[in-house]
Amino acid sequence: MLIIKLGGSVITDKTKENTFKKDLMDKLAEKIKTADKELILIHGAGSFGHILAKKYDLNQGYKNDDQLHGFSLTHAMVRN
Repeated sequence: MLIIKLGGSVITDKTKENTFKKDLMDKLAEKIKTADKELILIHGAGSFGHILAKKYDLNQGYKNDDQLHGFSLTHAMVRN
């Protein structure tokens, strides 16, 4: 059993909101497939979560009600 984490900074462009690197992901998927093993694949949030999380200072812990809105937006982006 393999556990593979594809970090958000690898599979997205964290400088641009909601930017998925599809061509790179296709190549990675082909390489992973050749392992021919059972695996668990984990991925990061990258530009789908980190940009909003930074905007609302979510890494600072709860500071104000605006962060609740930011948390909701971030959560929605990584679920879609």
